[in-house]
Amino acid sequence: MARIWPIKFRTLGGEISPDYRINGGAIDRGRPVPFRFNGRGYRGFAGDTLASALLAQGVEVPENVSLLRAGEKPAATLTAAQELFDDLTARRRTNGHFRRFLPGYAPSVETGSDAEVEHVYDQADCLIVGSGPTGLATALQRAEAGLDVIVVERDFEFGGSLLYDDQWIDGRAPGDWRRAVLDRLLVMPKVRLLNRTTALLREGETLVHAEERPQQHLTMRDPHLPDLRLRHIQARETVIAAGIDDQIFPFENNRLHGIFKLEYALSLVNRHAVLPGHRLALYVGHTDGYRLAASLLARGLRPVAIIDARAEVPDVCHRFARQAGIPLYPHHRVIRAQGCRRVRRVVIGKAGQDPVNRDIHLDCDSLVQSAGVIPRTVPELLEEGSVLSVTGRTRGETLPHLRRGPLFEAQTRAAAVHRTILGWRLAAAYPIKGEKVRAASHREALAAWTGVAMSDLSHLGKIDLQGPDALALLERAFGGWASLKSGRMRPFLLTEDGGGALASVLGWRLAPHHFMLTMAAGSLATVRTRLERLVAAEEVAPRLKMTEVTDEWGGVALMGPKAEALLAGSLPMSVMSESLPSMAFRDFSQDDLPVRLARISLSAGAGFEIYTRAGYADILWNLVLEKGKAQGLTLAGTVAREILRIEAGRPGEREINGRTTAADLGLAPPDRLEGRHKSRLQLIGLKSVSHEVEGKPAPPLSVGMTLYEGDGTEPTGPGIGEITSACYSPAHDREIALALLSDGRARVGTLIRAATADGRKVIDVKVQPPRVLPRKEIGHA
Repeated sequence: MARIWPIKFRTLGGEISPDYRINGGAIDRGRPVPFRFNGRGYRGFAGDTLASALLAQGVEVPENVSLLRAGEKPAATLTAAQELFDDLTARRRTNGHFRRFLPGYAPSVETGSDAEVEHVYDQADCLIVGSGPTGLATALQRAEAGLDVIVVERDFEFGGSLLYDDQWIDGRAPGDWRRAVLDRLLVMPKVRLLNRTTALLREGETLVHAEERPQQHLTMRDPHLPDLRLRHIQARETVIAAGIDDQIFPFENNRLHGIFKLEYALSLVNRHAVLPGHRLALYVGHTDGYRLAASLLARGLRPVAIIDARAEVPDVCHRFARQAGIPLYPHHRVIRAQGCRRVRRVVIGKAGQDPVNRDIHLDCDSLVQSAGVIPRTVPELLEEGSVLSVTGRTRGETLPHLRRGPLFEAQTRAAAVHRTILGWRLAAAYPIKGEKVRAASHREALAAWTGVAMSDLSHLGKIDLQGPDALALLERAFGGWASLKSGRMRPFLLTEDGGGALASVLGWRLAPHHFMLTMAAGSLATVRTRLERLVAAEEVAPRLKMTEVTDEWGGVALMGPKAEALLAGSLPMSVMSESLPSMAFRDFSQDDLPVRLARISLSAGAGFEIYTRAGYADILWNLVLEKGKAQGLTLAGTVAREILRIEAGRPGEREINGRTTAADLGLAPPDRLEGRHKSRLQLIGLKSVSHEVEGKPAPPLSVGMTLYEGDGTEPTGPGIGEITSACYSPAHDREIALALLSDGRARVGTLIRAATADGRKVIDVKVQPPRVLPRKEIGHA
């Protein structure tokens, strides 16, 4: 008998059945809102977003769309969190845009180059970022004390979690409490409530840069309003009450449509009255994750299962699941999601070691997940003196919430000391036996020269490019890609049109029309923006797809003379140089573990990089860790990797600063210097020689020290250069540094001086090439 597939009926206006709209919510059903998407007519309600209105009718939601108005070109690129308004017309953006996060993440919009921008300078006693329960309560308390208060909220409605949370406040329903507080704030003359305004960057303790979008809810453009209003808010006190963000679990295919963060799913159900799916599975790592199940039950709906990753699930959660009749899988994890474009099934398994462990297949059309929650923050302005562009962005802007890689838990088990770097929680070092971080990092860096060390690479920025026009784009951005063969990789330098170096990138050619770029986490935004601009400049849309895949891959670096022996005992393929030469990589699998193995040496001696899908990263880590016991494997954190970078003389973000060229950095012949970036500042290495004769330890060198001639004159004035990176090198047993020095290469072998800004510390240093050999007894240069 032939299989009969479910039939979807399309009605006038483009609505699709089955309907995902449910009862309740904060939408105004008495005010229907017609709109068009991708040339097709739909209908939502006042209070909907573009995403919720489309999801309510079973339409898959893109992450980037173009907003159009009658008779105009696309007004902006925005996310599907755009609020709905009468006759909104939007279309999907595909070429040149990256997938970023799960639905619900709403970064600030991108405006065209001809957008009208207005700069406003505000002052207040107190600035509050976020209008959830904490933000509104703080605003009311400060306003009643007589202070000038500004509240900024990126949503078009004030209230934050109050718009979808069921928990009562002070004996009142969240909606009633919200309305009461807003009514009081609105009549206070010293309070300004700014919705549709995103806090972009924080500069110092008192200044926050914010972006207001006054036009993006209007059917017709108002000629009296700017397209974008950049607010520079100076406040004596800044309170960050931007709410929380859900951490996601790493598993295979976690970017299929139908996979949502918990807070966004709660907003869909309780605020917009939209079901994420008819057969919803819940995947959580904390008790608050059961809130969605409770909200659905209150509306007569029941999730198909709750998957709880915790080893010890509280009794209250067991009782809730039993009383609700929801299958509960404690101490289980999602291994993979299955489906073509949208999730149709998830495969789960028992976490940890279980001799009778088996895969369980759960049919579902949506998966809501929350591994944990962290507070949202406002990124710091990373570079002194940097200026906001038209879009309100700066080079090196960080993500607006803290990120954890797939190896975070494994590092925690290994007693790592974590620090926040560029929005990531990264392992700085792995102290043992009461070590301080400094001593541990020295031991770890030395192990990369004498034995074998392993370090996490998961946080590196990663961009995947595919399509017939991908090579042309990379040639235009970098040059030198045409000669790169499949299975090979090469370092590239991204430069602006005038020749200034912007970022260092490692390019991988996976196939004739398939490429990958990896780079430092802080360079991702710069590379992404540069490539997007090149794509936007094309008269014809190129045939390519660019995707940011940072979160999809986990990886480790193996460094040291024993690295090859360790891999030979860990992986099935030969890693000898004859089969895997330098700067080459291979893709293969071992026991269903997908592996991308690369032979690469950008720091100390021999080295390898090993990548796998994020859901398998923990398996890879444990495999190498177990096999590495015989080789004396040492875990190395970010501090040790920075030491190795400086020892290797590789330029970092302070050396690649937009003002230096490839020739300045020693990456191109001097005769290629040209244009306005022509400079005499060249990258060199330094080693401290002060007090060596007396046998005293050399004083520390530090970033920002000014360099002066070694002729005995007073070290004052602008000097002849500046230290850009510095550390104590255990391989050299001395303080070393990288610096940008006037006529630097001509000064190799000479003595100069480094001085602090106050002139109190003056250190004799010797100029040398950026990369120098370690002490002879270390070897393995």
